[in-house]
Amino acid sequence: MDFPIENIMKIDWDFPGANTQTLTHKFHSYPARFIPQIPRAIYKIFLKSGGYRIFDPFVGCGTSLIEGILSRHHIGGVDLNPLAILISQVKTRPLDFKLLDGYWKSFRRDFLNIKNSTSKIQFGTNLEESVHSDNENFPRKFVFPKRNLTKRFTKDNIHVISLILDFIEKEIFQTEFQNFFKVGLSSTITTLTESRNWRKVDIWSTFHTKINSMIDIMRKYSQKVVDFSNEMQENIKLGDSRKVAFIPDETIDCIVTSPPYVNALDYNRIHQYNMSILGYDYRKFAKGEIGAHGHYISNRWRLLTEYLADIFQSLIEMGRITKRGSVICIVIGDSCLEYERIKTHVHIRKMGELVGLNHHLSISRNIDTTSKSTSKDIGNIFSEHLIFFTKGRELEKISRIAMYEFIEETLQGYLNHVKTSKGSCLRNKPELSKIRQELAFQRVEEALSRIKEDCRFF
Repeated sequence: MDFPIENIMKIDWDFPGANTQTLTHKFHSYPARFIPQIPRAIYKIFLKSGGYRIFDPFVGCGTSLIEGILSRHHIGGVDLNPLAILISQVKTRPLDFKLLDGYWKSFRRDFLNIKNSTSKIQFGTNLEESVHSDNENFPRKFVFPKRNLTKRFTKDNIHVISLILDFIEKEIFQTEFQNFFKVGLSSTITTLTESRNWRKVDIWSTFHTKINSMIDIMRKYSQKVVDFSNEMQENIKLGDSRKVAFIPDETIDCIVTSPPYVNALDYNRIHQYNMSILGYDYRKFAKGEIGAHGHYISNRWRLLTEYLADIFQSLIEMGRITKRGSVICIVIGDSCLEYERIKTHVHIRKMGELVGLNHHLSISRNIDTTSKSTSKDIGNIFSEHLIFFTKGRELEKISRIAMYEFIEETLQGYLNHVKTSKGSCLRNKPELSKIRQELAFQRVEEALSRIKEDCRFF
């Protein structure tokens, strides 16, 4: 098909004043998520009717997938973050409103009975299963990081969280309904960890308000999509964008995705408490995370090497799974690393072309920093880029050597730049000192010498 540049250029991609928190998009906050108007507009331009297969290799909180279902398409996706997958599964799956409301009425009744009980009995389906709070398994013991935030999880807060989890796991039998309430609990935990007046956060009241809101939203969402059978729903799963083996070659019609930004947001740190309480291993996620803060702390240029190799492999997989002529839109912002601006969108465009994707257009859009959780204080991110590719007839077979050569060329460019740069990405500093300049130069040199060591492969 002809690439519809004119239709794309007609849209104001800033979407000034747009409501970005509609329907299930409101369920759970998520850092640096892209706005739903972006995938919505792309689906309208490229997918003229319903029934296409959409895949997101960086699911995040499921923005592109929700819009896919609302546009009557089949959706699937992967993410390394188990919390992201939980949120996305709940946001996209319609639920029986009467059954959901029944669970919630029972939940409130039983919780208030226990809250008012002097024995503080744990939830159970019968008296033999009920246990007292002095049992070694109650309140629950969570693995929390050694951070100041941990003090917010007082004995009282842990007790209420334990009661809520017990009800979810023992009184709700369908997984999709369990997950719904778990997302409500996770959102409550986020309120506790992000609140400036955390001592005033009442866990039960916050959870109660959140679930009431989520149930009302789910009723409206389910009415919109209840008659649509989504054949790819089970393909929203924990997985890695660098190798999505469960998706066959050339079966996907469209990809709209926003990869993580290198060195911009520490998703693991942000979600540690949520993941721990829900039984996920945040330390395992930290090891595999792409663009992670916790990798190569002493030399961020080595992190850039790892990041470029990861995104390179992800682009190869995107090309493999998409049909010929399918559109792939990457939404990405630049970020800062060692006081230098990293032009990520330029690198992604070049990598896409190297693997055989056809680059048609790149558009810059301004980010409304009052409504989007960004890392502007870390990376001065005030804009992002939409990079439009289509899959051609044949993809290039990229060898590891070619990937090494691209990364080496990219790092060499930064090496030449830092020789004279006083810092192209500074906050509250006029320029870098000569010592800082020399250190930056040495670190890029080290990264150049360790490219093969720092690239992760499948």
